[in-house]
Amino acid sequence: MIRESGIFIPAENLLGDLPTRVVTARHHDDLPDDDYFFTEAYCSDPACDCRRVQFWVVGAKPKQILATITYAWESREFYERWQGSQDVMWGADLEPLGRQSEHAPALLKIFRESVLPSPGYAARIRRHYQLFKAAAASQVKPSSRPSRNQACPCGSGRKYKRCCLGQSA
Repeated sequence: MIRESGIFIPAENLLGDLPTRVVTARHHDDLPDDDYFFTEAYCSDPACDCRRVQFWVVGAKPKQILATITYAWESREFYERWQGSQDVMWGADLEPLGRQSEHAPALLKIFRESVLPSPGYAARIRRHYQLFKAAAASQVKPSSRPSRNQACPCGSGRKYKRCCLGQSA
C-alpha cells in the first residue's frame, strides 16, 4: 500500500511568524544575484506522519517560487515501511510535483551544501514539524453526524441522506 500525504501549507499559516532561512547569492555561477527565501511548508493532514517538509524557495526579484525542495529526515527504511514501497523519496531532493524553475538544481545544491548542514537547522525543522502537527490536530473538529453521502451510522448500508438524515434525534 502506498500512502499519500495531505496538502502542504506554509508553516506560518498555523504557527505564525517563523524564522526564514535566507541565502544571498552574489556573483554565483548558476544563480542571478538575489536573496532566496526558504519558506517551510508541512503536510496539513494531522493523521499523516510523513516526517517531511517542503521548502518553497522564493526569490526577492520577482517574488515567485523558483524551487520546491522536499526534505525527509528519517532513515530510508522508515519511509520504505511507511509508504510500503522501496521507491521512496528520502533526504533532500526536488519535489517532482512542485514548482521548479531553471534555477531549481542550483538552489537544491545550495540547500544540501549550505542550508541543511547549518548547526541545529535539521533539529529546528523537526521541532517545527512537531509544532505544526500539534497545531493541525487541534484545529480538527469532529463532526457530530456523518456527511450526506457517507454510510448511515444506523447500519442500514444506505447513504445517510437517504436513510436517517431527515429524522429528528
